[in-house]
Amino acid sequence: MLLCIYLRILRLGVVHLAWEMMPILRRTILSLACLLLHWSSEASQILRGLLSLVKSMPQRSMKKSER
Repeated sequence: MLLCIYLRILRLGVVHLAWEMMPILRRTILSLACLLLHWSSEASQILRGLLSLVKSMPQRSMKKSER
């Protein structure tokens, strides 16, 4: 009986704490998502640059061998 009441109070406390932490969690999740998007866009730009470098490399070596 006492244990049941204690667990109920504990559950209410956890729910209340989660409700209080919700804005902080939401902000943290949003900022993490923004960071991931930023990093992925930077990574894709770097990959595009590398791809263009790789594509232009054989042409450069061909021009040198033609001379």
